[in-house]
Amino acid sequence: MLACHDLSFAYPRTGGVLHGVNCAVVPGAVTVVLGPNGAGKSTLLKLMLGSLEPSGGAVKLGERDVHRIEPRELARRMAYVPQRGGTEFSFTVRQVLEFGLASGGSASVLERIAAELALVGLLERYANELSEGQRQRMTLARALVQIESSGVPMAEKTLLADEPFSAMDHRQERVAREVLQSLAGRGCAVLVVMHDLKAAAKVASRGLLLDESGGQVAQGPIDEVMTAKGLQAVFGPLE
Repeated sequence: MLACHDLSFAYPRTGGVLHGVNCAVVPGAVTVVLGPNGAGKSTLLKLMLGSLEPSGGAVKLGERDVHRIEPRELARRMAYVPQRGGTEFSFTVRQVLEFGLASGGSASVLERIAAELALVGLLERYANELSEGQRQRMTLARALVQIESSGVPMAEKTLLADEPFSAMDHRQERVAREVLQSLAGRGCAVLVVMHDLKAAAKVASRGLLLDESGGQVAQGPIDEVMTAKGLQAVFGPLE
C-alpha cells in the first residue's frame, strides 16, 4: 500500500505547500484528493511518485521508501496520469499506448483498453492532432495499459491521476470514471486529484481534503470527508 507519513514539502523560493499530510491509497478503492488551487494536490502526487523529495516525512510503498525504489520496479507497481498528458512529438495514439507495454503485456490488453475508452478509431492518428479531451483519454489509456501489463498482483499496483477528466465531455467522463472504479474493483489502489466536487462524490469511496495552505483537513471514507462543514471551511460558500 502507498502511504504518506507526516509528509511536508517546501519549494526553495515560494515556501511550503504541504504540511504534515498522513494518508493511504487503499487497494480496492478510488481515493479523491480535494482542495483549492495552490493546496499542493499535484505536488502531493509528484511526491508519491518519487519525482520530488519531501522536506519532511516519507512516502512508503509497503515498508519501503518510494524514493529508494529502482525506477523500473516502481513503473511495474505505479502508473501516473499527468494533468496535461498530450505529447507534441509525432507519435500515433497506438505508439503512445504501446509505451505502457514496456514492462510486459500483450497487444490484446492495448486493444481492450482502447475499446473501453473509445480510442479504436483514433489509434492511427497522431497524438499532437487530437483535441484535449481525446488526449486525456489517450493518456489515461496509456497508464491503464501499464497497470494491466505488469506481472505484479493487482492489489500491489497504484494508479495516480491528476485531473484526468477535466477536458472530457459528459459521456466520456462517465465512461472514464467507470473504468477507474472497475480497476479499483479488481484490487488496484486509485488516487485521483479533482476539482469537480459532484464528480468526485460519484467516483470516489475515500477522500483526502487539503486546505489552501496544504494542511490536511480530513481523510477517510468519502462521506466523512465531503461534509458540508468541511467543504465550506475549505472552499467557502458552495452555492
